[in-house]
Amino acid sequence: MSHEEAVVERELGTKNVKSLLIKYSIAALIGQSLQMCQITGDGFFVGNGIGQIGLATISIVYPLLVFTLATGSLIGIGATSISAIHLGKGEVEEARSYFGQSIVFSIILSLIIMILGLLNVENIVTFLGASGELVKSASAYASVFFYSFPFTVTGCVFYFYVRLDEQPFIGTLALTVPALVAIMVEYFCIFKWHLGIASSAISFGLCVGSWSLIGIYFLINRKTVFKMKLSDFKLDFRKILGINKTGFASFIIQVVFAVVAIVINNLLGVYGKPVDIAAFGIINAYLLYIFSIFVTLGFTLGLQPIVSFNYGARQFARVRECLTVSIKYTIGTMAVLTALLFAFAHQVVSFFAGDAPDLVAATQADMKIYLLLFALGGISFLVSGYYQAIEHNGKAIFNGCTRNIIFIIPLLFILPKFLGVTGIWAAQPIADALSFAVAMFLVYNEIKRLKQLENESIEDIIDECGTSTVVALNACETSAGN
Repeated sequence: MSHEEAVVERELGTKNVKSLLIKYSIAALIGQSLQMCQITGDGFFVGNGIGQIGLATISIVYPLLVFTLATGSLIGIGATSISAIHLGKGEVEEARSYFGQSIVFSIILSLIIMILGLLNVENIVTFLGASGELVKSASAYASVFFYSFPFTVTGCVFYFYVRLDEQPFIGTLALTVPALVAIMVEYFCIFKWHLGIASSAISFGLCVGSWSLIGIYFLINRKTVFKMKLSDFKLDFRKILGINKTGFASFIIQVVFAVVAIVINNLLGVYGKPVDIAAFGIINAYLLYIFSIFVTLGFTLGLQPIVSFNYGARQFARVRECLTVSIKYTIGTMAVLTALLFAFAHQVVSFFAGDAPDLVAATQADMKIYLLLFALGGISFLVSGYYQAIEHNGKAIFNGCTRNIIFIIPLLFILPKFLGVTGIWAAQPIADALSFAVAMFLVYNEIKRLKQLENESIEDIIDECGTSTVVALNACETSAGN
């Protein structure tokens, strides 16, 4: 398949950019919304069925959940970004080979982590900040969690690839049904079978681990670009290194979320009260995801296959448009959701906290500081995802680390010394504002670079038009229109 034929045959390179972004983002957002329902149900069941100790446990083990998605993103986003660029160049066999490598690597790596985790459960939860009665509760959760780890990681990889195969709504379906099943299962586990906090881990394993069933699509669909071949599963360490190099930015961004959670949990143990840890559990594990992360992640997942494909196809005007539109959509959506959250703060928090007025009051006060500028801070995640999609890994890692390493970690150790526990909450909006400024500076320079590449590409196309080929003429007309 020639370069031109690859662009013409796939919608990622031909359809209206805004329509594509909406289609792929909406598909991700629908799936994330159902995942949000599972997380909401989990918060309600844990808060009302187990109580404050359950919410505090979720706060402790939350980094494990982040680590799962981070590992899946390391492999899934890393591999699909490279595959998409090869598809844009018309190199279908090479694109497919990265798919095979990503599946093999995800299985091997996740099994190793599962075994190590099961052998060191108590040490792990203690490191995460558990002490006293929380050690037993967090260990019960973590023991179940590690058994599901290989399924959750491999499922993430399949999810990213089915979207690249231009079937985003199959990915949505794969997220939807397991989420609904997980909600029902957790209800019975907590209220009927009285399995305690392990019920939450079972629900998470079902919800995310079931994504691995997407693999059936690639086995039975003969038309997929990523039809599996045995030769693709022979380990190629050069390609695995490339996958890790490209996916590392996404991995480190999500891991630092976990690092920040660990730091905050430990600082709350010093400057705060037990109720503050439970409040952080509601904010970080539930509210932060429901009203912030799922939106940013949705638009990032919508952006990445479009950007990767068109960057590989040298359609830089489409890349530029996708970047600028996704930033506007993300900020607008996040701002609206934050306003709604603050307007209905009491009702939302009470849903999770149940009959615990002290916890409700603490969570309301803390979240209005902690989440104040999250609509701006989330852009650093989106922009990092953009750089990852075009394999500019250094900028992706730098931009992803500004918010949660360069800015917030120092602030967390400085502000509480002067403001006490309030300083812990205030560190986040300050870091959000600073990271937004850095992200927009990078975006400004990137747009200038894309315009320069676009002009160079137009000159090349004009030369091709001299050959009077139909494809070259179409490319000239498309570039002129943009």
